[in-house]
Amino acid sequence: MLGKLTAEQLNSLIFSKIKQNRPETLKGGGVGEDCACLALENNIILLSSDPITATDNNPGALAVYVCCNDIAAAGAEPVAVLLTLLLPPQTTTGTIDNIVSQAQNAASAINVDIVGGHTEWTDAVTRPVICGTAVGFLTDGRKPLGAGGIRPGDALIMTKTAGLEGTAILTNQDPTAHISIIKEALLAAETPGTHAMHDVTEGGVEGAVWEMAAASGCGVTLSKKAIPITQQTKDICEKHNINPLKLIGSGSLLIATKEPKMLLKILQENNIQATVIGQAHQKKSIAYDDGTPIEPPGRDALFDAVCCP
Repeated sequence: MLGKLTAEQLNSLIFSKIKQNRPETLKGGGVGEDCACLALENNIILLSSDPITATDNNPGALAVYVCCNDIAAAGAEPVAVLLTLLLPPQTTTGTIDNIVSQAQNAASAINVDIVGGHTEWTDAVTRPVICGTAVGFLTDGRKPLGAGGIRPGDALIMTKTAGLEGTAILTNQDPTAHISIIKEALLAAETPGTHAMHDVTEGGVEGAVWEMAAASGCGVTLSKKAIPITQQTKDICEKHNINPLKLIGSGSLLIATKEPKMLLKILQENNIQATVIGQAHQKKSIAYDDGTPIEPPGRDALFDAVCCP
């Protein structure tokens, strides 16, 4: 099996076993909730971790961007990253140098510091595995946003296009060119009416929408025709017979807001592509406007393409 666990598996095997006992813990992780929140006096510390396993193209930079995206999607500015590198025995010091240089370039680009981690050669892996843990914080009584804050009546806005990361991987391009969502996330967090945000990762647009709706306890109706997909993504997905809306899409952000016109204007003024793709409602259904249900996220379409080209 490849890819992250399903929502059912995460709940039964992971989250049902984990208990929070410390008073400093405001919130742990959950399905669709990628950040943990800790209280420190009047500040809130946010933490999130992600591994890079699916590409050898600029993995150091990707490791920095994807974990920092989670912090930004909670409405906070990422400030620091820890990196763990697990390397097969044959990995050269030159490869390690490249990975760390990639990571530092990405960190400099988004103004975060790499402050520690761990590096080792190990025969437990057959290719480099890079895990990033990002740290951010909120001050002055500000509360974190999450995937689970959608309210009935909210519009669902999507930035950029579907399947960005997966398209880059399948076409052997650098996946980091448009991967950061920090700018749009911080703009949305500062805009009145923003209730929830979630970056599109494994499971694609459909998976991210399902996670947001499930975490919020409300329904969402999506317009499939409204979801922006580039021709390149359509072509590569047709070649591999996969659904672009189930393809890993780091670089795209979903935002639930009661003020879509205001937010669209702000994003567009900052040269960020943004589109209203759906609407939240009180009914529990998560579906397209033609009635087709959106299923819980399973294995990402990228693994179907890689395993069954």
